Amino acid sequence: MKSTAMIVQRDPLLSQDLQEAFGELGIEVVAVSRDADAAARDAVTHLQPRYIVLDAGLVAGGDGLTLAHYARHHLPEVKLILVTGSEDEDAVKGLRAAAPLGVLRKPVLSVELERLIMNDWKGPPAEAGALARK
Repeated sequence: MKSTAMIVQRDPLLSQDLQEAFGELGIEVVAVSRDADAAARDAVTHLQPRYIVLDAGLVAGGDGLTLAHYARHHLPEVKLILVTGSEDEDAVKGLRAAAPLGVLRKPVLSVELERLIMNDWKGPPAEAGALARK
């Protein structure tokens, strides 16, 4: 089954860059939204993406955090990736409450996204070791 992603990002240029980066990894972007509204929640429910990239500015504003919790409730296996332009370490630490796969700082480099996805595909170290023994 092909992995899929959803992007919720205010910046259209960054959204395009993320779409291209996912495409290079063979991951289909099934939905793109500029805000975490009801349509984004519907996309989570109906499209069930493996990855959701959320603009941390939306998380800080509440709507993104609501979407993150909604996604976790309806898709417990979803992998959240938060993107932030903040240099404030306390703010970045606060984003960890959403239990993301990772937090990427702007400007986002495709290699950073690739590293997160590749680590997710490898699984936790214990699983990787168990697979190597099989």
